[in-house]
Amino acid sequence: MDIEDLNNCNLCGECVDFFLYDKIEKKVIRPSEDETRFIFTVESTGALEPEVIVMEALKILKQKVNSLFDKMGKHAIIMPQ
Repeated sequence: MDIEDLNNCNLCGECVDFFLYDKIEKKVIRPSEDETRFIFTVESTGALEPEVIVMEALKILKQKVNSLFDKMGKHAIIMPQ
C-alpha cells in the first residue's frame, strides 16, 4: 500500500486496519502525530510568494499577541496569596 499524499492523512487508522485484516504483519505501520511539527499549506494567487505571505502573517500575529498582552496587563486582577 503506497501513501499517495501524506498531507491528506487524518490519522484515521484505516491503513493499520487494512494490514491487520490481510494479515500482512511485516508491513504494519503506526501513523501518529508529531507534536513538534505543524504542517500547513499556503496557496498564493501569484501576487505574492508563499514565503512573503507567511512572514507578513507572522508579523500581524505578533502585533496582535503583543496587543493582547498589553490589554491583559491593564486589566489584570492580582489575587492575594
